[in-house]
Amino acid sequence: MKFLTYHLLSLSFLLASASVLADGFYFTHLNDKIVEYSDKIEVCDSKKVIPDLNDEELSVLRRIITKEPLVWAYLTEKSYNQCLQPERGELAELLLIYEHLDLPVATSKLVSVTGELTYKQSLDALKAYESIDSSDKEFIEDMEALRKPIKALETFEKIMGM
Repeated sequence: MKFLTYHLLSLSFLLASASVLADGFYFTHLNDKIVEYSDKIEVCDSKKVIPDLNDEELSVLRRIITKEPLVWAYLTEKSYNQCLQPERGELAELLLIYEHLDLPVATSKLVSVTGELTYKQSLDALKAYESIDSSDKEFIEDMEALRKPIKALETFEKIMGM
């Protein structure tokens, strides 16, 4: 995520210096939202933990992940995205609104690149999650430990007994 933060901020400031006077409110408002979101990324990165999972939770997750490895990607991304709220949602909403406005070129470029860097993703992990049994989904959704940002690799190793 540091890569994303760095590129969003770099692009934002580069375009800001070139055209903030031409774009005015729209560019400045989007730039401010990008900075808020980037700050939230740093906050959420600092909150990542290795969750305390009991034996049953470890066993269920091990079984699911062994069968559908992308479920782990979905779960870690979901917990991280929950932490990123409301800033992530506010940025997404603003980008959608801006797509329907007649904006100057620099702002339009910032909208396009920000959307691609921030939200472009494969739906393979979601598809994998949706393929698991409803009882497994319920079990996972009831796990309080998976509601905080997760140190993905360390937790994966713990689940798999490495």
